[in-house]
Amino acid sequence: MKVSQIAKICKELANLDLPPDCYQTDGNYAENNCAVMLLAVANLVLEDLYCNWATAVDKVIVTSKNGLINTQSLNLCKVVRLTNSQGADVPYRYTERGLFVDYDGTFNLLYAKTPQEVDWNDEFNLPSPRMTPRLFAYGMLGEYFHSIGDTVQAERYLTKYHEALRVATRKISSIKMPARRWWK
Repeated sequence: MKVSQIAKICKELANLDLPPDCYQTDGNYAENNCAVMLLAVANLVLEDLYCNWATAVDKVIVTSKNGLINTQSLNLCKVVRLTNSQGADVPYRYTERGLFVDYDGTFNLLYAKTPQEVDWNDEFNLPSPRMTPRLFAYGMLGEYFHSIGDTVQAERYLTKYHEALRVATRKISSIKMPARRWWK
């Protein structure tokens, strides 16, 4: 999926002012303020999806020196779990330089990754197959209208976005059918 493809969906949903050459692979989107703002909110929505809804996690083994675990080389969004070598949870604090723990050692870090920033024609994957391009477009439109000050339209699209996210992230096993009853 590309941002330019989702921008087409946004244009259809909200009648945005995007010239047809924005969708070309060699098109110059930088001349259109609407396209530039859509790209900025696309990165914002992508980060929201990865960090708050469908977490793409990674696990690494890290060591601490003087109580500090350096996480600057990781695309760390949030820590899911930090355990010691025996598997016991370790308390930690976020700092500017990384994670601070009470003692030195080797730890297993399970963390949510932030996505890389995407450009207008870059391919990217949504964090879950149940999250559709239309869901992404709702989030982009909500943030776009919020950024230009149209709070009525922003509320409309953000409500659709959050409702679609609620449906997409609901576990299928949590949907239960009533038991079948046999009557004579």
